[in-house]
Amino acid sequence: MAGIRQYSFDRATLNQLYWAKKLSSTEIAPILNVSRSTVLNYMKLCNIPIRSRGESIQFAYDRGVMDKKGAKSPKWKGGRSVEKRGYVTLYVDPSDPLYIMCGNGKNSVGEHRLVMARHLGRPLMSYELVHHINGNKGDNRIENLLLYSASDHQQVERNCRGCPLKKEIRQLKAVIMELAKQSQTKF
Repeated sequence: MAGIRQYSFDRATLNQLYWAKKLSSTEIAPILNVSRSTVLNYMKLCNIPIRSRGESIQFAYDRGVMDKKGAKSPKWKGGRSVEKRGYVTLYVDPSDPLYIMCGNGKNSVGEHRLVMARHLGRPLMSYELVHHINGNKGDNRIENLLLYSASDHQQVERNCRGCPLKKEIRQLKAVIMELAKQSQTKF
């Protein structure tokens, strides 16, 4: 029949992989050397019932697929992210001695805090704050970091509000914003 492609697998094979072995359509596709959409279309054509979302999740947990966290997860992207406020955070494995620094049930901590803790050879206390000397929250080199207590850090911030480096940073940010506005109006 024209327009219908012949496959090297049959309904029984597909049913066996999907229901008996509890594989997902994504896992079946490379086994049969077809795309995921082909697997789903063929299942529909052969009247093989599709699992509910709940069943799919349960099967994945039963097989240990959904239980993978951190670097073992298929969604792993290196464990590094940047918060809205500009701080870089890193994933910390629960077996790491510095995992104790992770708070609120999270597996991540600020990179600046990890760099300082590794430099000191001990976890930081919650009242210890790490100050970025140049004001750049993404610059986490040890030579750009200072450790302060909360009260000492407030004092530094208060005294540094008018310091030349922060003033220059503010001025450069203003110049960048102005240049960005100008480049948008040219187009």
